[in-house]
Amino acid sequence: MDFEEALSSYLAQTDKSPSIRTATAQWWRKFAAFCGDVKLQDLAPRHLEAFDQHLQWVPMANGRLYSSNTQLQILRCTCHVLRWLFQEGHFQVDPSGELVLPRPIQPRARFLTWQEVFTLLQALDRSKPNGLRDAVILRVLVEADLEVKDCLVLQVGDAAKLALEADTRELLEAYIAEVRPQWLRDETPSKFLFLN
Repeated sequence: MDFEEALSSYLAQTDKSPSIRTATAQWWRKFAAFCGDVKLQDLAPRHLEAFDQHLQWVPMANGRLYSSNTQLQILRCTCHVLRWLFQEGHFQVDPSGELVLPRPIQPRARFLTWQEVFTLLQALDRSKPNGLRDAVILRVLVEADLEVKDCLVLQVGDAAKLALEADTRELLEAYIAEVRPQWLRDETPSKFLFLN
């Protein structure tokens, strides 16, 4: 098995999104080109370590160095393929086993204070369609304790099920009666509550 056959087998046996498949193929081929004449079965941890160093110091075609995030993405994609090959029995020792990749720094969630929420709500111009919709969305997020992604997929029928305060329900009803119909398209009516 060569590098290209290994990539084809990996992609055929794993369930990845199209964008991840494309990135994996791109970065695996970069690793294969770096390895040159080294046969796939002869790969060892030192080859991956040398590739890691190469990514840090050798510029791209445009003369710029890879960003640290891109370096990590390249190494992660390469390691996924190598680990899969090891699990499938193509290596006696996992070539990626000694490489420790840093975990990306995750931003800490910062919650708004009640004063900040109140200030934000007051800043919205409810006389305009966007302002009314955004005010309703913010109030629904706060009162129904929903994440943004859950709020944006609410359907019109879900509105009655939400536990909302009376003034928020009035705003929601005004949005449904006055604003939402303006944004509906006759040819493709939407079932979603919040439109733009």
